[in-house]
Amino acid sequence: RVLPADHPDIATVMGNLAVSYSDLGRHQEALELEEETLAFRRRVLPADHPDTAVSQGNIACALHAAGDHAGALVEHLFEEGRTEATRAITKFQKQLGRRVSHLDRDIERSRGSEGKRRKGEAILASLTELRRGMSKASIVDPYTGETMTIELDPMLDPAANAERAFKEARKAADGEAHARRRLAETRKELARLEADEKTVAEATEPRHLHALGRLVPRLRLKGDERSAAPKQPTARRRKGMLGEHDPRWRRYSLPGEWIVLAARNARDNDLLTQKVAHMSDLWFHARGCPGSHVVLRCAGRKDRPPKAVLEAAAAIAAYHSKARNSRLVPVAYAPKRHVRKPKGAKAGLVFMNKEVVTFVRPGLPKGYRH
Repeated sequence: RVLPADHPDIATVMGNLAVSYSDLGRHQEALELEEETLAFRRRVLPADHPDTAVSQGNIACALHAAGDHAGALVEHLFEEGRTEATRAITKFQKQLGRRVSHLDRDIERSRGSEGKRRKGEAILASLTELRRGMSKASIVDPYTGETMTIELDPMLDPAANAERAFKEARKAADGEAHARRRLAETRKELARLEADEKTVAEATEPRHLHALGRLVPRLRLKGDERSAAPKQPTARRRKGMLGEHDPRWRRYSLPGEWIVLAARNARDNDLLTQKVAHMSDLWFHARGCPGSHVVLRCAGRKDRPPKAVLEAAAAIAAYHSKARNSRLVPVAYAPKRHVRKPKGAKAGLVFMNKEVVTFVRPGLPKGYRH
């Protein structure tokens, strides 16, 4: 009588009444009232409101009390899936929204490549009027015929100033093109999330659990990819540097989220050691015989690899060597900073300083089939 028809407190009263029914043993009535409460809350509350999850949990309890254990399990799974999907979609939408804002700013900053190119052409057209030491000059724009004032680097001659302008123009144009490509990809991701959001909104009953069952694993995978990103080496990567997931080397996962990479041939040895391995990674090789270059990823981690991980990485290096069938193989390892390739040396040939030698039995991590 005193509250609006859609006031959330009405749902609270309905839920309390359902609990009272359950305490009295009237489980079917309690279940029906809990279902009405859930429907009411979904109608008047936001999709991710915690009270909705409370109602879903109460329904699961009511089903269990009524003896419908299978129904209680389905309700519980549905509740978990819907909550997880809603939370993940909201999180990713915020992240992608921030990325769109950053890319829009990058595109705005990159605009102006045409002006820089025209500045370079104007300098070339006025080389006889300019000289080294000038910081500013008024020259004729070859396109419009109007006088334009440009800034110059007094330490450079006119031709070098023109080349700098062309270089800045190319950089701005490339930056804008890259930002536009990323913006298009981000908008596609946002569109997919909107479709996922619609799927979750339409999944209002446990019978829609199948739809959530397809959606939630994909959102989890997306979250795993994003959470793994900060674990990559934080040091600056050189242009052209390859990633650890490249098919040209084998990738092994060891306990504690330690990653080992092993090259497949001499050329890939060069790529792995020179282009992928970070200076703080550990580099392994079977001593005294040909074999793969093996890298234990340590960059970006504060902890040191335990003895078991070092021995497992050494065993992988021994396995991928000509001494694979030996009982014990000496394997040398050292930080990548102490491994260098002599100038002009053939592919795969390196020298190592300050190495540690350990004897191991060749083998791959337990459960891994090569």
